Amino acid sequence: MHNGVYLMAGAAAVVLLYTGGDLATLVVMYSINVFLTFSLSNLAMMRHWWQVRGREPWKRAMSIHALGFLVCMGILAVTVIEKFAAGGWVTLVITGAVVSLCLWVKGHYRQVGHKLAKLSEDLSFETIPAVAPEPPELDPAKSTAIVLAVASADSGSIPCSRSLGRSPTSSSRSCSCRFRSSTRGRSRASVKSRH
Repeated sequence: MHNGVYLMAGAAAVVLLYTGGDLATLVVMYSINVFLTFSLSNLAMMRHWWQVRGREPWKRAMSIHALGFLVCMGILAVTVIEKFAAGGWVTLVITGAVVSLCLWVKGHYRQVGHKLAKLSEDLSFETIPAVAPEPPELDPAKSTAIVLAVASADSGSIPCSRSLGRSPTSSSRSCSCRFRSSTRGRSRASVKSRH
């Protein structure tokens, strides 16, 4: 939007400097672009009604826009021919340059879109499963040790560890151990162990 406003302001300044603010020339330039716009709008509406002719009643709307297109094109042709030397040619040059710029920008964005689509295809990854597979169950006979994270409901509890497949130590003490269940996500279970 900002660039469009700057472009319009710059074009208006150039036109004012060229014409010296002459009202007759400005009206000619304005009328050429107005009737060009009206003609293109009616042509676009004709195209629209032709595309939906099988689904909606279209003949009346098509005839109205066709009549508008013929009238606007007639006025445009007469104005360009009659006022070509009085500023009409400047309007055609400026309008043609702006239309060419717009077509170039459209082509650039279309080319960028094709490149992005190709890049997306080249970098496509396999879908990652939403749920991670369950870890294999541990065999206590083959495990050397599992250290359980200790958390006690009582204050002042002592961290403890439990070794599977080993004989208990000589000192016997009770502690409260908590561990995360691999199958239940965040659920916790309390385990009392003596060692």
